Formats: sequence, structure tokens, C-alpha cells
Amino acid sequence: MQKEDRIKQYDERYRIWNSHVINQFGFTINLFTTIGIGFLSFLISLNKNYPKVEIKLKSDIDWNLCFYLMVLTFITLLIILGAISIITRLYDLRLTRHLIITRKKVFIKFDKLLPNKYINLKNESIFNFFLDVVVGRINFIGDLEKTDLESIKFKFEKLRKQSKILGRISWSTHKTQIVMIVLTMITYLLTVF
Repeated sequence: MQKEDRIKQYDERYRIWNSHVINQFGFTINLFTTIGIGFLSFLISLNKNYPKVEIKLKSDIDWNLCFYLMVLTFITLLIILGAISIITRLYDLRLTRHLIITRKKVFIKFDKLLPNKYINLKNESIFNFFLDVVVGRINFIGDLEKTDLESIKFKFEKLRKQSKILGRISWSTHKTQIVMIVLTMITYLLTVF
């Protein structure tokens, strides 16, 4: 493949991923707003149908109230999982966009391709990694003029691993979110019948 063709390919990848980042960001704002309004409406409309929570050791269990509280718990978990999924997805898109532009810059400067090998995540602590990315700082590859190719490759592989872990977190939290939606619907049906 010619150098110009490779550069055009990287430009196209960058445009596509940049578009995804912008679309995802707008979608997340709308999603959080919709969930917040829906959750608030749900609480206001159903709160009057259930008695106050009272804990008495010798009283009968009000199963409708128990299922209602379970639904509220499931919805809260659903929102938390959605927030985690969205945050990790946004970071993943940001990293992927950076990786694509770094590939292009390295190809232009060094006339070399950066590695694209399989990344093994077997022994990685995903939870600790999530906290590090969200609370900490991502070490992006800066100015290529001040860096040699080997250090760029090392940083690049680390960023690829971070991107893959973020993608895995996004998918696993989204799948769990789907399970929580089903559990919420089943539990809510138990309060109705």
C-alpha cells in the first residue's frame, strides 16, 4: 500500500471515530436527562400507592411494598450501570481516536506501522483500571519529535490495552444493564398482580 493511501486511510478512520465521539456525547446527555425525568416520574406516580416503610419484627410482610423497593433498587443499579457504560464508552472512543491519529503521525514521521497484535487481558484488574482511568489521568502520546519509536510503541501498546479494557467494561455493564431491565420488569409485574 502506498504511503499516500495509508495516510488517507488514517484520515478516514479519524473522521469516522471523531464523528462517533461527538454523536455518543450528545446521546449521553439526552440519555441521562431522559432517565432522570423518567425515574422521577416513576417515583412520584407510584409512591402514593404504597404505605410507608415500617420495620416491625412481628408484623406481616407487605410483599407489594417489598417488590416496589426491589424495583427501585434495580432501577438505581440500572442507572449506575448505564452511567459506567457511557463513561467507559466515551473514554474508549477518545482513546481509539487518539490511537488512530498516532498511527498516522508515526507512519508519516518514521514510515513504520505501529503494532496491531492481539492483547491478552486475562490477569488485568478491570475495576481498579476503571477507577484509574476515571479518577486518574490518561497518558496520551504527545509530541513525536521528542520521542523515539520504541517509547512510542510502548506507550501505544499501553493505550491499546486501556482502550480494550474500556471496551470490555462498556459491553459487560451494558449486558448487565439488560439483565437488570428484565429483572425490573418481572419484579414490577409482581407488584401489579
